[in-house]
Amino acid sequence: MLGLKQVLEERWHNSPERVVRGSDNTEVRQTPEGYHLFRNSNAVSAEWLQEMGADVQGTPVWSNFEVER
Repeated sequence: MLGLKQVLEERWHNSPERVVRGSDNTEVRQTPEGYHLFRNSNAVSAEWLQEMGADVQGTPVWSNFEVER
């Protein structure tokens, strides 16, 4: 099984769509899953945190992430 970092790097390098945002000159790539109301950047961040072993509680759409030791 691939680690999260390797999966994201492969997705980045294999993405056919490469766009540079004019506002800050940042290169972005399109995600194969797409985004919508209940799958936004907060939800994806929560998924990544869970893959790294974090306990994610609540609704990530309106996230208020806290890291506890």
